[in-house]
Amino acid sequence: MMTTASFIVVSFYLLVWLFSKHLATHIPVSQPPEVIAALGTPVKLLCFFNCSCPGRAYGSFNSSNRKVFGNVTCTTVDQERVCESKSVIVNTTLDDENIFICKVKIPGENISFEGEGSGTKLILYAEPSSVEIKEVNPVVEGRSANLTCTVRGMYPQNIILSWFRNDLFSALPSELTSTRILTSSGEIQSVLSFTPNINDHGTSYWCQASHPLWRRNVTQHKLLDVKSGPRALNVTILKGLETLNDLSEFLVIPKHTYIELSCSADGNPKPLIMWIHEKEDYKNSTDSSLVIHKHILVIKKMTKESEGLYTCVANNSYGMINVTVSISATEGTGIILIYFTIIAICNVLLMMACLGFCLLVKQKGNKTKSPKESRTATESEEADIYAVPQKKRTRTLDSVVESVSYVEQPQLTYADITFKREPRNSNLTNKETLIYQELQSTEDSILYRYTEPDEPVSTIYSVARMPSQ
Repeated sequence: MMTTASFIVVSFYLLVWLFSKHLATHIPVSQPPEVIAALGTPVKLLCFFNCSCPGRAYGSFNSSNRKVFGNVTCTTVDQERVCESKSVIVNTTLDDENIFICKVKIPGENISFEGEGSGTKLILYAEPSSVEIKEVNPVVEGRSANLTCTVRGMYPQNIILSWFRNDLFSALPSELTSTRILTSSGEIQSVLSFTPNINDHGTSYWCQASHPLWRRNVTQHKLLDVKSGPRALNVTILKGLETLNDLSEFLVIPKHTYIELSCSADGNPKPLIMWIHEKEDYKNSTDSSLVIHKHILVIKKMTKESEGLYTCVANNSYGMINVTVSISATEGTGIILIYFTIIAICNVLLMMACLGFCLLVKQKGNKTKSPKESRTATESEEADIYAVPQKKRTRTLDSVVESVSYVEQPQLTYADITFKREPRNSNLTNKETLIYQELQSTEDSILYRYTEPDEPVSTIYSVARMPSQ
């Protein structure tokens, strides 16, 4: 009995539904194909339709797992209603990423108007909350190394991860490879594998995450800290001698000499440097002249006891190198001899300079001697007999007596006399020529000069005799 009654009720409602569908009029509804929004931000869903029918319109947006009601507003244009249905999802989540179909209905007494859109796809995205580059293990010179770039908080997950070196425009060399990994927590990782060298220390490596939906690309960079063992070990002498260029040297130091040696090396981290002497008991003795302070070796006073092998050791966590210097003592005659040789050469040069200066001064002095001092030297060199007056005469007498000119001279006049020496076989006993004579008078001095009648009186002579051979 109950089964028959239930069947009758269901049949009735089915007939009513079929009848109402038959009486409903279809309305065309348009929707935008997609809406893109950032995850967690509000999203507006819209659809549009036109109808000349009276009555209130209702709308909704339906997805496979959600239904939201729309607010329908209409305006009349040329006796036709232009309507819009709008719905807002305030806080979008990943569950809202779906296709929403707009449905509208305008019920009437006899006929109802209904329409359905093609659907709007809601697309959500999220830019990364962080991008981080980590070294899985310390980056060591010559060893395989990995850099891991981790991107968190992004959506969707089909992002693009790219690696660059030095800047965002320098692509990686072909020998560098990267692998993309999706973790269980939703993080995206990219692992870069390479073998660094010492020149990579301080180089920038960039990781860039991008997606077409994002407003900007997100990047992060890291400066490589390439670890390396000690290298380029150098031993230098801070006081005296020259730099030691080879890793093994024989150094001979004069006795009683003070000397300092310095040892240096490169490496990352900075290596620990120390000096080691082969005689540990000597190094630790209280009266030793040897002082070792880290990379500095000081020998206050070189002695035979200071001789031996001195080893400089540089080490860090990634390697160790050393260099040994053999130091021996000498009497020091070599350096002392060089020292005194230089002093002797300087003294000789100084004496030669002084001697040359004295000769130059003496030569100049001979040229400026008085007439009496230079007479002996000049008599044998000059070819003619001449005289040069030393004072200007005040008055000349015009009278000439027996071809002798008179010159009045208030003061005694001096002159330089030179003559040419006659040959040894010449008889000079009776060959005397009166050249100059001075007569004393209480009033004046009269000077006589032998001259030719036509020769002008212009030169004063003194009496001179030819020296006998």
